[in-house]
Amino acid sequence: MYDTYSCLMVVLSCQTIYIMCPRCTQVNLKYGVPNDTRTLTATAGAGSLLLEFGTLSRLLGDPTFENVARRSVHEIWMRRNINTGLLGVLLH
Repeated sequence: MYDTYSCLMVVLSCQTIYIMCPRCTQVNLKYGVPNDTRTLTATAGAGSLLLEFGTLSRLLGDPTFENVARRSVHEIWMRRNINTGLLGVLLH
């Protein structure tokens, strides 16, 4: 299990905003997301990531996964609408 999530960390580290791209269809766990891939992502993905990676961090006693998930939630929060404070459904 730890190895699988470590591979997902490679995918996250390839992203400039640390948000998983659930709509990416060509994710290579060793090399990340190809440059020519559409990177639309749903804002709900970061919430799911925080829940899954946070639980994994607590079970393993390794805060690395939870820290990355918190960073992705922070990145989404910073992209909310300035006037309304609402989040969009998709991020580019």
